[in-house]
Amino acid sequence: MSEAPTGRVLLLVKNALANIVRAFSSSAVTVLLPLCLIVVLGHSEYSVWALIFSLGAFVVYFDLGVPTTVQAMVGRAISSDDQQAAIRVTKSGLKTSGLVSAICFAAAIGGALAFSRIFPDVPSRFELDATVALVVLVIGQTSSLMGNTVSAYFAGQQRSFVPALILAPARVLSLIVALGAAIVSGELVVTAVGYAAPLVIGTIVLFARFRMEARRAGVGESEQTVKNYGVVALMRYSGPLAIWGLCMLVTSGAGVIMVARFDYSAVVPFSIAALMVSAVAGLESSITAPLLPELARVHDRHGIDRVSVLTKSLSQLNGVFLFAVVAGLLMISPTVLPLLAKKADGDLMEYWPILAILLVGNAIHLAGTPLSLALIATKTHTRAVLPPVVEAVISLVLSLWLGMQLGAIGVALGIFIAGVVGLCLSFTWSVKLSRVLKLPAWEMLSVSAIRPIILILPVPVVTTIVILQGGQGTWWGLLVGVVTLLGCYLLLWFVALPEESRRQTVLKVRQRISKR
Repeated sequence: MSEAPTGRVLLLVKNALANIVRAFSSSAVTVLLPLCLIVVLGHSEYSVWALIFSLGAFVVYFDLGVPTTVQAMVGRAISSDDQQAAIRVTKSGLKTSGLVSAICFAAAIGGALAFSRIFPDVPSRFELDATVALVVLVIGQTSSLMGNTVSAYFAGQQRSFVPALILAPARVLSLIVALGAAIVSGELVVTAVGYAAPLVIGTIVLFARFRMEARRAGVGESEQTVKNYGVVALMRYSGPLAIWGLCMLVTSGAGVIMVARFDYSAVVPFSIAALMVSAVAGLESSITAPLLPELARVHDRHGIDRVSVLTKSLSQLNGVFLFAVVAGLLMISPTVLPLLAKKADGDLMEYWPILAILLVGNAIHLAGTPLSLALIATKTHTRAVLPPVVEAVISLVLSLWLGMQLGAIGVALGIFIAGVVGLCLSFTWSVKLSRVLKLPAWEMLSVSAIRPIILILPVPVVTTIVILQGGQGTWWGLLVGVVTLLGCYLLLWFVALPEESRRQTVLKVRQRISKR
């Protein structure tokens, strides 16, 4: 008997909420911690911290698509009632992630030894602390890499609440301990240890939970299970995802490094903008993560036509969500940035265009997430490697060239242009080569990006005017921003949001009110 649609929706919502909890805890570390450290460490120390933290974060881009692949393969195994296959593919993922972690650790040591030659503008008094702290941060990030693989085992079974209950407290503790270490010692190395230690402990606890389930499942594995869910099968599936991840390293992770080379004085404001971008990406990823096994289930049971319709609806909802969040961040930035500027050298408001360009460019890039999930669910992602590669090459070339010419804002422009090209290629080239998805390119571009961008355009325009008039951080500047934002949200609600989604939302609100 098939599960009732309402039950499926509630299950997806439950897992989305669990992922949101994890995302907010992750954002507490990736966003709140650096913002607090600006005040605690000061500008010079924080510039070094932002650089080594960005280098350490490179680890997450080397996951080779293993967590996504494990989640998809676990979902298929569980739908076939094959618990042993789910255990096997997770163990295969852990072996792969363990090897990647070892390579990243070796690379961190090599980077630490050559740190002064790679970044000659870093003050010499920070070199030793920076190199040691970099290695410690990489240890923390590799533990997160392993934890993401184990989390995928539970997410593939629509049990995201299990890793959320373990990893979310660990990440919050990481924030508290790292901040406390910075306040007490003011040392980069001690702060890095405070950041990494809770993450390592959280991963160990989550791994222990997985081991308990593996023991309960027994050890009986058929030869076919080992073949279909071993390391080779996993890497064959995740190969294109590995390329996607490496391309993400270039498009999303290399910005701060380029700025450190071309415009070191802008490292702090650029890193703040990059943190906000990471927060948006993490939140969007947490919400869309449960959709992968669901799209795979829909494909297996209802066929490609249903997947195409669902992908279009998800792209429309995803676009509304992304640009609504971006509009909100752009609105509050004139209030938040001056507070940070008090503890930093220079006027951070001079770099507001960098924030706007990076946020909008990142949202354009993420607008293709539902399509990527649909390609993975239908096993056609192997035909969609070109767009991310082209996007990465354009991002690298333009960011390097424009960065040398214009500094930090040139790097941001390179990332923005690459995101636009990448999204256009995804809805044209990737859809065409998939040979199964039926998605009109212009319509998909319109509902996922073009229409939402037009509808939130008043926010950056009004915010720019407020800044030019010196209204940042004032009550009238905030009031004008809030009114503009609410107007844009109304436009998104009535123009960009699907009618069925509006109807269902209003219906649920009325039901909640009537129950009270």
